[in-house]
Amino acid sequence: KNATLRREKEENRLALETAEVVIWHLDIARDAVTLSEESVRLFAIADSLLPRTLAEFVELVHAEDRARFKDDLDSLIETSEKNLGKIRID
Repeated sequence: KNATLRREKEENRLALETAEVVIWHLDIARDAVTLSEESVRLFAIADSLLPRTLAEFVELVHAEDRARFKDDLDSLIETSEKNLGKIRID
């Protein structure tokens, strides 16, 4: 049991570290998406497969999560526009 708990704890730690590394930036005005260098290295994404637009990026989101992701993103964009760009979307 102790070995299983240690393994699970380590898996959780690694998952949290990974979540902090995966960063993407959206430039709304240019419809341009960029991923952090860490994300590209972590997932070994070929340059030709990197999403360049929001639509390409959304296609990478799991199909079951895509609608919720779009709704959340729309809400963030709307909030950002109301606050004159004071909110940074990463």
